Amino acid sequence: MAGATAPTSPVMRLLADGIPLSLICDLVSTLEPDSLAINSAERPSGDPIWHDAASDVVTAWRQAASE
Repeated sequence: MAGATAPTSPVMRLLADGIPLSLICDLVSTLEPDSLAINSAERPSGDPIWHDAASDVVTAWRQAASE
């Protein structure tokens, strides 16, 4: 998109990077299911991407909420 500027909100950056809104909502929810625990337990051995992604989303959401 010509002339577009990068989003400044952490959530908007995640959406712009292709992270589905439903995943963001699920990961920041304090209710069950615990996606971080599920992804940590179910991801293939040696594939830390799910844990890292979930942690990044949760961290970004908490930082945005505290601003």
